Amino acid sequence: MSPRVLAATLALSASLAHASSIAVWTHGTGPALPAKALLDLETLPSEVKELADPQYDGERRWYRGVALQAVLERTPPGPGVDLALLHFQNGMVIPVPFQDPAVLKKLGVFVALATSYGAPDSGFVDTFEPAAKPGAQKTDRRPLRFDGNKLVVSSAWHPMVTAKASATFNPWRFADSLVAIEYVDEAAWYGQFEVSQATRAGAASFRGRCQFCHGARKVGAGYGWDFVEPYPLYKHRQSGSLLLHTKYRELDAAERGLMMPAFAEITAPEVEGLWQWLEAIGTQGLKPYRVKPR
Repeated sequence: MSPRVLAATLALSASLAHASSIAVWTHGTGPALPAKALLDLETLPSEVKELADPQYDGERRWYRGVALQAVLERTPPGPGVDLALLHFQNGMVIPVPFQDPAVLKKLGVFVALATSYGAPDSGFVDTFEPAAKPGAQKTDRRPLRFDGNKLVVSSAWHPMVTAKASATFNPWRFADSLVAIEYVDEAAWYGQFEVSQATRAGAASFRGRCQFCHGARKVGAGYGWDFVEPYPLYKHRQSGSLLLHTKYRELDAAERGLMMPAFAEITAPEVEGLWQWLEAIGTQGLKPYRVKPR
């Protein structure tokens, strides 16, 4: 099942149960689909916080909701799993190493279920206004829309975004509503994309920049193009064209509905390594999800 179809299916399932429900499951190693459970976030003890919201240009707003850490503690996956893949309605996937308390504290992710457009005593509503994506100078033709919840992450940091890229790229700014949490073994998950020793540098670029929006062969995110299906990206763009595509962004891109952010810090050698990795996954395929005994 493609990431977009998966996100749509999960969103529909959640809406049939309750607007605040999300799906939760642990990634399996066999051909059978993993069992999914629905969690209604409204059943968790909520708290009220005033937070600076980067998706609204840093404006401070009052929110009612639950900390992501509380959600993860409510849905423990069992032993041997160390990474939570947060699936969003628009197809984004943001990984969180949930067993590292320092990471969870530094991220400080808050899952808002309602907001107040004044003081908290003026009441809360469970609808959120659309948010323009980063770089929209005028009107974003494809703004972020929220249904049932929105994540508020005041920090621009993510543990897997490269230090250079974090100065200009914040994956949380592009996320809309959380629809699912998928628990995986981190080594097994990223092992799927380590197709060869020669392309490890490109795989690292994928992990530090691309994985939040893009997948390959219907594995991973689906906000942007799949890197292989239906047409391999390495055939569409040679490394020179890929460099221009990743490093620069037209000023009116958001107004035209384009979503790709610019990675101004990326270098030509890094893009060449990324292109070689794209060619490898386009011709060799991915490795199986295989959990090693601990």
